[in-house]
Amino acid sequence: MKVSKDKLTEYINLYLNDIHDYGDDGEHEMVESILKPITSVLEEGEHDLHNMLKETAGNSPQHKQTILEFISYINEIQ
Repeated sequence: MKVSKDKLTEYINLYLNDIHDYGDDGEHEMVESILKPITSVLEEGEHDLHNMLKETAGNSPQHKQTILEFISYINEIQ
């Protein structure tokens, strides 16, 4: 899946809004701390979202789980 920086930012904001509305206490801040820095990794233009997210997930199981849930979310809203 190719995605622009603006579209990725939109997806992150939508996801964070849903987490804020329906997530557990503290979940929004944790997810935000994982996803917001991803937009700074992107350069202008389009990138393969799945590969980019997997590369930025790091070794943390919490990061990986958040990235996988975010990818599932994007697949559902498209």
